[in-house]
Amino acid sequence: ESGQQEKAFRCMKQALNIYVGEGKDMHDVEMIAEVMHELAIIHKANNKINDAVKAFKQEIAVRRKLGQPDYPLISQTLNHLGVAEYENKNHNKALKYFMEALTIHEKTGDESGTDFAEVLYNTGLVFESTKNYQRAQNAYIEAARLFKANGYDDNHPHLSKTVSKLKRLGHVCQCQDSRCS
Repeated sequence: ESGQQEKAFRCMKQALNIYVGEGKDMHDVEMIAEVMHELAIIHKANNKINDAVKAFKQEIAVRRKLGQPDYPLISQTLNHLGVAEYENKNHNKALKYFMEALTIHEKTGDESGTDFAEVLYNTGLVFESTKNYQRAQNAYIEAARLFKANGYDDNHPHLSKTVSKLKRLGHVCQCQDSRCS
């Protein structure tokens, strides 16, 4: 499997070089951002977190140059970047990226979806790691409420792990009819 991943990585780098070398129109620049994203995901999957962080940052820079400062893909990438920084134990950086992702969701009116809930959950992880248990609990409660409101049943992995976090913090989660308290 490692050989296949390395081959995929080489192909992605070749594709990036082609797009950078020949990129003349907007579609080519968008493809550069997509390739950067995929490279970052591959780096992250191979535990090359610093390389993943670098590629995610490059992707965001390209998307912003395209004039997409509040584009949903930027908030998703900021979430990935926050997770990578969290895994590197850079809690302040992780929280910064998560907060920026939440701000984009708020600006675009996308505060009720599962992407927003995932960022809230990840924000809760940072708060919990830094022993800010009340803020962690609040983030988890809101994430659980959104997961439930979006039709996730109690066995869905995202809702289940969120409820588990709440229980670990001593909170009894009662999610009924898309309300969690």
